[in-house]
Amino acid sequence: MSAAERLPSPLPAPLPPTRARVVPFSHITQAEYFQRDAATTDGRLEYYDGEIVAMAGAQPAHIDLVGNLLIGLSQRLGGKGCRVRTNDQRVYIPTKRGYVYPDVVAACGEWHYQPDTNPAALLNPVLLIEVLSESTAANDQGRKFEWYQTLPSLRYYALVSAERVSVLLYSREPGARLWTAAFYEDLTDELPLTALNVALPLAEIYNAVVFGEGE
Repeated sequence: MSAAERLPSPLPAPLPPTRARVVPFSHITQAEYFQRDAATTDGRLEYYDGEIVAMAGAQPAHIDLVGNLLIGLSQRLGGKGCRVRTNDQRVYIPTKRGYVYPDVVAACGEWHYQPDTNPAALLNPVLLIEVLSESTAANDQGRKFEWYQTLPSLRYYALVSAERVSVLLYSREPGARLWTAAFYEDLTDELPLTALNVALPLAEIYNAVVFGEGE
């Protein structure tokens, strides 16, 4: 089943705090962040205007969901001038001076990057997907989405549960401030990315995913 409603922008952040590991440094500069991110060997580091958040490794269900999303979207978007990448692609949020690593990123046409960044920081994603984990769910649904809404190119933001069959898809028309939210909770549902002429079945997203594996 699916349900949709129009929501104001920006959406209010949920109350529960994130349990992603926050590095106890304040007012870290972008240059310092770049150095720390390049040197880390334990996951990736995201940057929130002076605050560093360390993203830890993922559970098997999370990894499988990202792989399924990459395969399904790449197969459908490959002939439409779009490319799909996973969580090694850094994205820059100019209005917030933030750097994040979404689980899945798609952009169409020419990919634009912030100059002089290594790894390169994408500026114009059209689709961002986060697979929800216990440690990151509050941040993905709160601060991250508030920040993502400031990207003019973004048309879709999806939150994919790693605990049950459930996808929350936010979408908007070009230049619009209002987002439409729709839940998809049945394996017979399809995730409609109409602007990209793509529909991705939930049966493919959750193919061979074992909830709770490795916990």
